[in-house]
Amino acid sequence: MSRTRTISLTVAMSVTAIALAGACATDDRQRDTLGDTDNLEAFEAFRSGWQHFRRFTVEDTSDAIVDLNRAVALDPKYGNAYAALAFTYLWAKRFGWSGALGLSGRPGEAGQEEIVLAKEHGPTPLLYQFDSWWYADQHDYESASADARRAIALAPNDPEGFITLAHALLHGGRPAAAAEAVETAMRLDPDYPSRYRYWLGFAKFHLEEFDEAATLLAEDVERNPHGTAEGCYSIFFFQCLSSIIPLVAAYGHLGRDEDARTAIAAWLKRAEGRSEMAPTLSRARLHWDHFRHSGYLERLLEGLRKAGLPPTDKDPSIDMTRGFAAGSGYQGTTGAPVKSPNADL
Repeated sequence: MSRTRTISLTVAMSVTAIALAGACATDDRQRDTLGDTDNLEAFEAFRSGWQHFRRFTVEDTSDAIVDLNRAVALDPKYGNAYAALAFTYLWAKRFGWSGALGLSGRPGEAGQEEIVLAKEHGPTPLLYQFDSWWYADQHDYESASADARRAIALAPNDPEGFITLAHALLHGGRPAAAAEAVETAMRLDPDYPSRYRYWLGFAKFHLEEFDEAATLLAEDVERNPHGTAEGCYSIFFFQCLSSIIPLVAAYGHLGRDEDARTAIAAWLKRAEGRSEMAPTLSRARLHWDHFRHSGYLERLLEGLRKAGLPPTDKDPSIDMTRGFAAGSGYQGTTGAPVKSPNADL
């Protein structure tokens, strides 16, 4: 009997379970991302690499690159694995990990060679997801949403397809639909990564459901693997603050002054004296300017103003090594200045 390029995912997983002598079968959401291979070793390498990738740490990204390169070496026509590699290289570049991962000398744009190969052997769900993020970067949210839906049509049990859709919808000014997409992803993967809380919390923020937004964003700040100051040095600095900035703004809208001061202290700790990460309105505007077209930015800045952030890091009230000076700048409604957790070091 001839072997086809695209195997039945259900049959493939049955064969895999036998081949692995009793290993636990992968559930539907994992089967949806297997893609177009009949090589069980390649599939296992792909699955391992994709699981590492979804954790979004520099160590896991390094492991993902090894696993995914092994997958395409075992099956040079494995389109989904090429698309996963493209994602990995792209995020490594965005997070500032290229040097740590030895990728700085790669020619051309991150992941472009892999995308060409993925398209030769596609379409696949991950290829559509990659294209969706690319269109969103170009502010073409209609195309981004369309490609995310194509990914979901090919892999309806893959939670990352719904996160990709949520990203496109949220940037396109549709927070209610984005929240629904994230909630679907959470149902598909009850052990979802912390960043799902960020996406749902940010959607809730822009629905002006500030209490729920604050709860979700605070949970992500606590659990985010990039939460340490050391972690912030190794990634694109905005990623360290992606939940803290709207969390401070949510507390500002809610009038929760003490919680706002605590969140700003965490912001200062992650900044570790770097002016580009200063807790000021001007820096927040710079980092979130890509939302200016949808009205999100003004809602965010309004909350930060209510939380008491100074306009710029030139404000005499802020000292990036010691926090906010007493008697000026950030006072909030209680008049108590916030202090960096490292102020006495």
